Amino acid sequence: MKRWVVSLLLLGLGLAQHAFAAGIARIPDGDCITLAAAMNTPPAQEQALIVLARNGTYACGPLSVSANIEVDGAGATLVEYQNFSVSNKSSGLVVNAGASLVLRNVIIGQSPQAIAKSAAVTGPGPKFCCGVTATVVTNAGSLTMDSVTLTGLHYSQGISFFVLGVVGNSGHMVLRNVTVVDNDYSGQAPALFANSGTLEISHSTLVTTPQAYAQALLSSNSGGVISIANSVLSNNGSVAAPICASGSTGIISLGGNVFTDSSCGLGGANDRLVADARTLDLANHGAAVPTLALNYDSPAISNGLLANCEAADARGVSRNSVNCDSGAYEVGGGNGKLVATGMSGLFFNPQNNGHYVSVQRLYGNQALVIWNTFDQNGVPAWLYGVGSLIGGINRIAVDPVAQNVGGVLQPGGDVIGANAVAWGAMELTFDDCYSALLRYASPSPQFGSGETRLQRLAFLDGVNCAR
Repeated sequence: MKRWVVSLLLLGLGLAQHAFAAGIARIPDGDCITLAAAMNTPPAQEQALIVLARNGTYACGPLSVSANIEVDGAGATLVEYQNFSVSNKSSGLVVNAGASLVLRNVIIGQSPQAIAKSAAVTGPGPKFCCGVTATVVTNAGSLTMDSVTLTGLHYSQGISFFVLGVVGNSGHMVLRNVTVVDNDYSGQAPALFANSGTLEISHSTLVTTPQAYAQALLSSNSGGVISIANSVLSNNGSVAAPICASGSTGIISLGGNVFTDSSCGLGGANDRLVADARTLDLANHGAAVPTLALNYDSPAISNGLLANCEAADARGVSRNSVNCDSGAYEVGGGNGKLVATGMSGLFFNPQNNGHYVSVQRLYGNQALVIWNTFDQNGVPAWLYGVGSLIGGINRIAVDPVAQNVGGVLQPGGDVIGANAVAWGAMELTFDDCYSALLRYASPSPQFGSGETRLQRLAFLDGVNCAR
């Protein structure tokens, strides 16, 4: 609940749009200087949450983490084109020993927009954005990638002293709802993910490129341990690119996996060895980051082991609670959609700072809406009501809306004199998971009527959103 608790603390406080305040840093699109500063904040001074620009691009130099950092990428791309040049021999993202980083809703590699542009020029097939000559992600601390997609990276061959891989882990790394596809890595890299620490893979889809010079997906040595649960791992038909590199040790199956070769030597409950995982296109499929959809006849459907089932997939839609799918994509998932629990969270207007709208989806087609704002005389106002979902179920009509007035906080925490008075009505219409419009009307001359455009500030912990 960390994200939600932090967000609640912001109610009634001013939030600087492009600076650090109240525990949240919002980073403008492409602002590498501000992003690097936020990521590299010393311990005990870090922001509770770093929020990137929706679908933004951050072609930055190396980013170093030395504290406890959480990033919600909102579909932003962290590595694209200029970021990793031939002359850049340092890792792009480094989590230092003792540090902790959570990455959520982030693309590492190439955005869908760049992929579409590249496809229009060069035709079908993998599109590589970045000529990488250094490890893209190096973790010596604790790194969690949740709903992250790695795609379009080209790890250059012939650099003999780079032996980690595209992602190197010597600490504790968690891959949850991660999609990895169309990355080309060769030369001295033993695998895409080279592990000598602890690597936990859950509900992720990892696929090698069909290029003949690709390496393995996973390697583990020097006492490293890799555990794999409810995931899809495919070598895409390339014998030269096995799932697990030869000589890897410490690889454990927790069950519910789909493999296209036997290189990992696994045999957990519900593990399946198949010729084709039957994945479809890489696209957004209604969420912040692109995922690989599953074909109707994919062996991953309903193959997940119940004990390993996550609540939601990479798009934020809920998984089947009885027999979830393997991999990052859940066929037929739904409770995390915008029209269900996906609308829950905290919203604000960055141009009208200091007031916030929180939404909590309830049972039976209802939702709680709380608007912390001001009247026309600058007096803080707390407005709230339970509304009904109407229209295409992307609108919440709240009528009546109440206002709490007259309360006085007493020593010790009690409040006396508070009254709920009728205030008026409001309606909240969602364009997508990240934007909404609030309309309101009150007979009180201190408020009147109007509208304000909102952006999502934070999700509820554990609840993503899909269109």
